[in-house]
Amino acid sequence: KIVEDVGHIDYKSHYPSRQQLNYMPVSAFKCYFDKRIDGVLDPATFAMLLENQCCLIHIIFNNLRLKRGVTLPCLSKSKVRNYMMLRFTNDWDTPGTDNGKAINIYGPVALVCTELDLKWILDQYDNDGYEVQEIYIAERGRVPECIRNVVNDYFIGKETLPDGIFRDKQKARLNAVYGMFATDICRLDVSYDYNTMEWKEIKDPGEDVIEEKINSFYKSRNSFTFYAHGVWTTSWARDCLLHVVRDIVGYENYLYCDTDSVFYKESPEIERRIATYNEEIIKQNKELGLGVLNRDNELSYYGILAHEEHCKTFKFLHSKCYGFTDDK
Repeated sequence: KIVEDVGHIDYKSHYPSRQQLNYMPVSAFKCYFDKRIDGVLDPATFAMLLENQCCLIHIIFNNLRLKRGVTLPCLSKSKVRNYMMLRFTNDWDTPGTDNGKAINIYGPVALVCTELDLKWILDQYDNDGYEVQEIYIAERGRVPECIRNVVNDYFIGKETLPDGIFRDKQKARLNAVYGMFATDICRLDVSYDYNTMEWKEIKDPGEDVIEEKINSFYKSRNSFTFYAHGVWTTSWARDCLLHVVRDIVGYENYLYCDTDSVFYKESPEIERRIATYNEEIIKQNKELGLGVLNRDNELSYYGILAHEEHCKTFKFLHSKCYGFTDDK
């Protein structure tokens, strides 16, 4: 179906904004609860942890069913640890998912998620009960100042330099900071055979080698990034995107989204809510001493919703596959 008069908003520097504006884990994770040892978790204690700590949660739901009216499910099939053992169905209760997103899951659904992810799973899905298996917690705080300063330097370059190779380089560096946090410490090793001139993947090294790699990483003076910051950066990015779709655009007006952008059916009320949201984000920037006078002699802030091209007509097929015509 082709939709007419479609708005398009985009988060300014989405991942760098999460690193500047949102809390991250700032201590080593420790096991707070293990069902095999501690039995049953007290609900009040669980709520307190979710409210005050960075939580990495191993949880098992008994069935999950998407609530009526939710048009952007938060849960992907690939995030379900035991998906091979479960039955996935779509809106018509026939086998499958919607572009990889889980609609209905029947069986014991095992997940590992953050407190931010869990909030959205409980908000969007009905369930028949759940059991917390393990919780690892860390203190909340901000990304170290030295790294935030580097992010800000690149952000200033992106916002102030004229279009061209130097601005492109600063933009690439800005986005690469997240990649440094999110690089797998125990990634697969690849070797090159000079005799056959072929690249070969080394098989799974086993738990002993994985432990050795982790210890080697954290003992090295060259290791100054924290993998958990990469995890919470993406978790915050999902949280902010889902908030915009549910509370600002509205599930009923949402058409399509990417990691940092949303296409929606326009209305004056939505534009007012976007303006209010941006005012709140600008206030947060100012409180943290953030903001830069850009190349257009205007102030640029982290995490605001910027309007992109207006779409005269819009149509999408699936993820990364859409088209539109503009007003030109």
